[in-house]
This record gives sequence, structure tokens and C-alpha cells, in this order.
Amino acid sequence: MPRDVPEGLAESLRNRLRKDGPLAFEVLAKDAGAPKDQVRAALQLECLRGRVLFDVSRSTYRPRELMPTPVDEAALRYGNEREARAHRLLGDGSPGSGEVKLTQVHDIVGEGTRIQGEVVDREAVRSFFPSFTMDLEGRVKDASCGCPHFRRSGLREGPCEHMLALRLAYARRRAEEEALRQTPEGRKLIRAETRAYVRRDPATGLEQVYRVSLDGKVVALTWGPRLGDSRHQRLWFDTDTEARTAYFSRLEKLTADGYIDAASTLV
Repeated sequence: MPRDVPEGLAESLRNRLRKDGPLAFEVLAKDAGAPKDQVRAALQLECLRGRVLFDVSRSTYRPRELMPTPVDEAALRYGNEREARAHRLLGDGSPGSGEVKLTQVHDIVGEGTRIQGEVVDREAVRSFFPSFTMDLEGRVKDASCGCPHFRRSGLREGPCEHMLALRLAYARRRAEEEALRQTPEGRKLIRAETRAYVRRDPATGLEQVYRVSLDGKVVALTWGPRLGDSRHQRLWFDTDTEARTAYFSRLEKLTADGYIDAASTLV
């Protein structure tokens, strides 16, 4: 669901499309008088309401009333009742809200991430301790929880609300970390990390992988096809600052060249 849509912005964009559409996003954002992220959120909201359509082939938005009355976005906010309870458990201030704590996040090289947590369920008047492993494709395995839903059916009927709440808490923390690392202050805190970027070669259809690692004064590069031989390079710098600057410059260049951060596809 889109967030932070200023009052009246969605209606203003819809009226603009009814008058001048179809229009590309950049055209709408230029004259909207609001930041691009808010403009995009407002257009997403109008699409959810069934009043605006995005034309994929032309990359334009255009007005189209799909129903006599707009869809109530509240009815679409959650996919099912367990998902709604999971958001309540995150502590949104509503009656019966809970609390979700990430107690351990363990990255397993080549496998994924093991996530453990504690969920205070005030409606059930007890705490649960869900855990699961999320593989490199974002799929869940080795899950466990002590709640009645999981004891009855495991994952056959989908994850329980406590696992969903833990997954949401993890995704939000990742989003906060990603926002922080885009600032000069946040980057200064990074001493060692590895990022993987992927791009599909339009000529061959093969997926290319570019892995960049920062370790103190060293930047290590590995690149090549996902299935095939890779090339390697290690760069040494005089200071941590020089290595960090070179590391982030390399990441920015990969993004400019059309590579996608593999971590961003899992959040």
C-alpha cells in the first residue's frame, strides 16, 4: 500500500490526467508541487482505487474509471486476516497491539538469512518466539512457532501472524539500514560488507553477477555469468576512507549501468 500521500494530491493528479492525459510520470511529477516519491504513491493509490491505469507499453498513466464508485483501499490493505493481525502485532497503537523484537539475524553464506524473534501478543496474553530461514530467493524454510496455527498446520496454510510480523519487522529494519547507508553519516559506519548486483545481458539472455566487497582498506571484486567462470580483482588503498569511497563509487556505477542490487529484490 502506498504511504504518505498528502491530502488532495491523488485527486489533483487524477484531474490532470482527465484533462491532459495520457502523461508520463516525469511530466506529472514536474508540475505536481510534491516530491517524486509522494507523486508515485498518489498514482499508485489512484490505480488501487480503479480510477487510473498505467500503460506498460507506453510508460504512461491515463484515467480510466473501472467502477461506478472508487474501490475503498482499506478493503485491499491486507491479503487476509492473518496479515491484518501481523500488522497489529507490530504495535500500531490500536487496541490489542503487540510488540515485535528481532533477537537474532544470522547471515548464512550461500544459503540465506536465519531470523529469530520474540512477538508479544497482548491479545493472546503471552509471547511467541517465531523463527525461520529465508533463502537467497526470499523463500521461507525451517520455520517454527509455538502458536496454535503453526502447531496445527505448520506452513501448509501459510505462515502464522507471528512469522508475518517478524518478517515485516525485518523488512522495515532493512529499509531503515538502506536509508541510513545512503547518507554520509551512515556510510562512515560501514567498515566491511559485501553487495551483489545482477543484470541480464539482453544479447545472450544470461544473468551477469557483480559482487563487490569492502574489508577495511581492501575492495574485492568478482564478476561474471551466474553459471560460469568468474573474474577476480583486489584493490588496496592507503586509508579506510579511500577504500570506502572507491567501494561506494563502484556500487553507484553498477546502478548507473543497469545492474540491480540483489538485496533490494528481497525486501
